[in-house]
Amino acid sequence: MSDSEEAVQRQYDSYIKDAALRELVLPGGVPNRAPIRLLKASFVMRMGNCKVGRRQELEEAAFASPEMLERALKEVAETAADGTAICHYPAIVAVSYCWASPEHPDPEGKQFAMLQTMIRWYMANRAARGLDPDFCLFIDFH
Repeated sequence: MSDSEEAVQRQYDSYIKDAALRELVLPGGVPNRAPIRLLKASFVMRMGNCKVGRRQELEEAAFASPEMLERALKEVAETAADGTAICHYPAIVAVSYCWASPEHPDPEGKQFAMLQTMIRWYMANRAARGLDPDFCLFIDFH
């Protein structure tokens, strides 16, 4: 494997391997850096149709607890342990979308409302598979 292929593999692994995810989302995972805060999908569903503000403005209840993060990371690890397994509804999901205006990513809450529809569907599919329907969500306004 060439150096560039190894670099691509390391980057790929950093998004799907439980150890790499653990470093990113748990306190103390990366020295001198705050962890990435993942939202609880159930909290996003309770927000209703709104103009989403900055992460720093959200209440603490919006974020996945350490216990929820551990459950999500365990699901990732169990899926990764079986090289043939495909996790169709993983417990950690990243969403990215373009800004709707130069001033705010979603000034009318339209994209957020569509996201909530998808979350509702996703939660139902997780529950139908015997998984905890709630999951961790990273929303990136691209």
